[in-house]
Parts: sequence; C-alpha cells; structure tokens
Amino acid sequence: MEESYRLERRFLTEDDSVWLGLFSAGVEYWGQDVSEFLRVDAIPQWRSGYSTTSIYSMPGHPGVVGFISASVGHWSASKIQKSFPEWTGPMVDLPDKIPVMLLPNLAVAMQMHGNG
Repeated sequence: MEESYRLERRFLTEDDSVWLGLFSAGVEYWGQDVSEFLRVDAIPQWRSGYSTTSIYSMPGHPGVVGFISASVGHWSASKIQKSFPEWTGPMVDLPDKIPVMLLPNLAVAMQMHGNG
C-alpha cells in the first residue's frame, strides 16, 4: 500500500511556536528567507493582525511540513523620506501611511521536498 502524504491544515497559533523553530525550507537563500519569516515574523505579525498563516502537518503529528502566509503592511512616508535624503521632490501629497501588500510566503520543509 502506498504511503499517504495527505496533510492536515491549521491556522497558526501561539501553540505552534515550539514547532516553528524546527522548520527549514532548505539551505538556499530563498529557503533561509522563508524559514526565517516563519520562525521570527509569523507570530508577531499574526498577533498584530497583519497576517494570516496556515500551517500544514502530517496527520497526527504537529511538526510543520509546510506553510502559506499572506501579510499586509504600510510604509511610513516620513521614514522613507529620511531613508533617501537626496530625494528633493515633494512628499506633501503622500499620506503618512502608504499601504503595501507584502509578498506571500510559501514553503515546504526540506525533508518533504519531492514527496507527493
């Protein structure tokens, strides 16, 4: 009988924090980037109401084998202006908070690459 790779999905909660530190999407730069997002940023952004993250695990085991996350945020026009002091154009027409959509994060644990 073929092994099933059907995953269970749940929304991120504080209870997942222990499992997030064990997640690795790989050693490539992009794998490290999305792994760091899950380990460091996912829970604080969720607490702030800026993101939603779905965690995927094997049935009966809470370890993270994948996730998908979408976030929203904003840039502060006054902070942007301080970051680019050579910019001499007017910023008076911009609101202080400029809405941005952060790129969604999606990753599969390195040990699960190539399965199903």
